[in-house]
Amino acid sequence: MSTLVVERITVVGVGLIGGSLALALKECGAVHEVTGWDQNAEHMQRALELGIVDKTAADIATAVADADVVVLALPVRCLPEVAIEVLPYMRSDAILTDTGSVKEAVVKGGSSCGGDSAALAPNRE
Repeated sequence: MSTLVVERITVVGVGLIGGSLALALKECGAVHEVTGWDQNAEHMQRALELGIVDKTAADIATAVADADVVVLALPVRCLPEVAIEVLPYMRSDAILTDTGSVKEAVVKGGSSCGGDSAALAPNRE
């Protein structure tokens, strides 16, 4: 069985869930480079120090700009707003997904962006 390897993933929200996901992807060799971004600069610094992420970015737009996959690891109530915020800065061939447990609000929020934006890939139906 071959392993899918993604070149660049950005995790927005490097707390427990986002940090755990980033570390697991790195440990199994599924990603070459993980960028982390968080509203809390201390969380980003700690994730960098612990090797959870390979690099951080000064702002969310820069963090997602070159990513093949962007993972939003945030509270569900924040997902639609942040999805709308990041989509314009993502590559048109990038995938946007999240770690939230419900999808209706995310899909409705993401689909309101319209245009030729990145693919929205909710992790559950």
